[in-house]
Amino acid sequence: MRVRQMVIRRLGVVLWLLLWGVSVARGGEPYTFHFAETPEGGIRVTMEVLDFVSLDARDGRGNARTAFHMAGVPNTMERGYPSLPYIAELLPLRSEGARVRIIEAEYEELATFPPIPSRGTVVAGSAEAQVPVVEGTAYEDTVVWPREVAQLRVYGGEEERCRVLMYPFRYDPRKKRVELARKIVVEVTPVRGATKASRMLAGGEVRWRGENRGRGSMLVIYAKEFGESLEDFLHFKRMSGLTVETASYDANGGGDLRDTAEIRKYVKRQYEAKGKDLRYVLLVGSFKKLPSERYEGVKNKLTVSDWLYSPVTPRYGKDQVSFGRLPAETQAELQLMLSKMLSYERGELSAGERLNHALGIASGESEIGYAGRTDAQQVEFLAKMLQDGGYASVAKELDNPAGTRVTSREVIKRVEAGVGLINYVGHGYPSSWKT
Repeated sequence: MRVRQMVIRRLGVVLWLLLWGVSVARGGEPYTFHFAETPEGGIRVTMEVLDFVSLDARDGRGNARTAFHMAGVPNTMERGYPSLPYIAELLPLRSEGARVRIIEAEYEELATFPPIPSRGTVVAGSAEAQVPVVEGTAYEDTVVWPREVAQLRVYGGEEERCRVLMYPFRYDPRKKRVELARKIVVEVTPVRGATKASRMLAGGEVRWRGENRGRGSMLVIYAKEFGESLEDFLHFKRMSGLTVETASYDANGGGDLRDTAEIRKYVKRQYEAKGKDLRYVLLVGSFKKLPSERYEGVKNKLTVSDWLYSPVTPRYGKDQVSFGRLPAETQAELQLMLSKMLSYERGELSAGERLNHALGIASGESEIGYAGRTDAQQVEFLAKMLQDGGYASVAKELDNPAGTRVTSREVIKRVEAGVGLINYVGHGYPSSWKT
């Protein structure tokens, strides 16, 4: 039965090509698509831009900008990021998974002002003109945006259907120029036996290697049992332009590292070898599977912190190396965390969804901390920064020094409503926050 289904699917691809022809000429539209079947049973897709419109515009500060349009083609909608046309086409391909590979994409500079930023997803019934036009970090970054040349969207059901998204326009913030690829050629190849999680990781996004070099280095230290589950994620990060080094941890000596002292020495060694190029350290596994460094706290020595692995430890201020952790206990938990991360990085959630909202939580301790602020004042300060940077809202849950404390139920309710960022200011313990 399985062989018969595969034959039927293959015939379906051939019939689609025969019925529609190998070229899709879009009369009156500003681009063409050309399909051709590959020996592996995949599709080679060629897209050519025929026409587009650029109009003079102004951002929220009155700076000269350019608005780009292609007839019948949507623009990217991430609030604060360049609004640029992208092309999406449903492929004659049904598979349990697929990979996309760049064959050709040559970009040329356009002599225009920087692109106008998107207002994001405007809520129905609101006046679009009242939504501020704010330029996000992509305008000051060191890499092009969008960072991908092409990516796939896979739609579920009994048989997955693939849609290829191509980005002929991109913005280079270093040159302050928009670039255009008038022709993009990709190959989409089925991957048999792919799981849903691996499909999201491996089948989704292709980064343009040459333009994204120099984004820095990343260390991934993982509990040994999670090694195989990270392969697609590591591939994704390397394709994004990061240099990625890995090390496994096993307390019984079966990995590259076996205790916190070895982890600390490994990070320091990598930092000294790479200098300021080392920017990220990601720990994969719960505290039980991959321990944190212990800190001699106020009351006892049970306080732990991943940040203590840093080779640079200023008392206050921004560290040169950012630390993160995926605190997974099981393979299923890890796959869920990875799929969420990739959904965020690939822009699968619109600006109007939960990523555009934040939550600030503060303990009621009245002592003065960084920059002469209390915990509550620090949350208020960060909330203003977030809203100035484009966040739609920042909810705040603050302990009252007089004794009224934020409850876990209040925090859970806020999180379930949807937030993309949580700031907590206060002391913490291995299993709880101070608040």
